[in-house]
Amino acid sequence: MKKRPLRWLFALACFAGLTAMMAGSAVAGIVGSVHDLGQAWGDPQDRICVFCHTPHHAQVPSEENNWGDDYKPLWNRPDSTITYTMYTSQTITHSDRDNIHRAPTGPSKLCLSCHDGSIAIDSFSGNYMGTHYLVGDDFGENQITGVDSLHNDHPISFVWDDTLTNNDGELVDPETTLSPAHTGKTLQQDLLWETGKGTGVYKLECSSCHDVHNGPAAVAAGDNLLYLPQERGQICLMCHKK
Repeated sequence: MKKRPLRWLFALACFAGLTAMMAGSAVAGIVGSVHDLGQAWGDPQDRICVFCHTPHHAQVPSEENNWGDDYKPLWNRPDSTITYTMYTSQTITHSDRDNIHRAPTGPSKLCLSCHDGSIAIDSFSGNYMGTHYLVGDDFGENQITGVDSLHNDHPISFVWDDTLTNNDGELVDPETTLSPAHTGKTLQQDLLWETGKGTGVYKLECSSCHDVHNGPAAVAAGDNLLYLPQERGQICLMCHKK
């Protein structure tokens, strides 16, 4: 039998590697993820982005010159009108309580327009008569608030600055600690939300732990769109010094 030249084996190995890379890269992204809502809810046009965003007739932020806490990136959903009960704990220092008890802002408000269970998933584009709601406020379920309560959830929408870091004593420095999502950027640059471009005020929001668009870090973690897995406390130790 005639032996295959080594160059054919090398080419075959390269092709297999390229195929694996292509397959891996296709996994990252919103298509096919838990936020591929067109697939999950059977949208007649099999759309994805429209459940949250629209290129036309989007909601306009109330602070157009400096968006501040009203963040609407071509937003296509109604705002929740719920007043939430926020998390509290005896471990929060008195000087930080007003900061930690803030109502949801920015990206977190966007998340809650589905995840507080008061607005249907299929309420968008001005048609707010949807019928598919997230239900259940328990482990493994997606309605995280019990409609109006965030009292048993990790605090969100608080300013993370030097004062908070120093008062707590067990937080990493977000200005120097590298982000797990994008090599070379810090937690502050990459995962905290700046309340208005150039303000220098950074908050921890839902999007500080979860990548809603299922990027490479979330795919690698494979754990509820988290930037790092819960295994061995990795996502917690991203911020907490324990």
